[in-house]
Amino acid sequence: MFPRLAVVVLAACAAHPQPPAAFAAALARAGSGFVEREAGAIVRGAVPCSASALPRGATVTIRTLQPGGEVDALEQVFVGDEALFFARHRYADATTPSRSVLVAGDGRVIERSHEVPAAGDDPTLAPALRAAQAALGEPTARVEIVHGAPGSEWLRVSGSARIVDCALDGAVRSVREREIVTQRP
Repeated sequence: MFPRLAVVVLAACAAHPQPPAAFAAALARAGSGFVEREAGAIVRGAVPCSASALPRGATVTIRTLQPGGEVDALEQVFVGDEALFFARHRYADATTPSRSVLVAGDGRVIERSHEVPAAGDDPTLAPALRAAQAALGEPTARVEIVHGAPGSEWLRVSGSARIVDCALDGAVRSVREREIVTQRP
């Protein structure tokens, strides 16, 4: 099943103005990864990577923003023409079980996030959480507050196959489908 899916996904990458060569090469090295689609178009691809694969700038930023904790995910991410790096660390602190950061190779922060309870105990997040969970259409696996450009903040709700970004006022910003892909041996 997965090898056929990889051929379809990589063919779709070639038809869409994304970085198919860089993503395809990284997928071949890693053996598996994922793509995210919005309205059928691939908007993001990622593969697992090791800490030794991170450029120095990315490493310094990740270590500065996420000291301690246990590495839960480390990925090379392809968005548009840029190759970025994603790190998620888990912490024993129950108020913020995980923190994530997406950085460029030079260490520039693209977005930061921290996990919040899916129960929606914070009344200021309730409209966004309700709207995002309705758009998700599946059980909620993770809820995060995401910080992008200065002054830009939104809620990200993830299920097993979908990701919804929602403004804090409840306006849905994006709904993406997430697919696992593998490289044909």
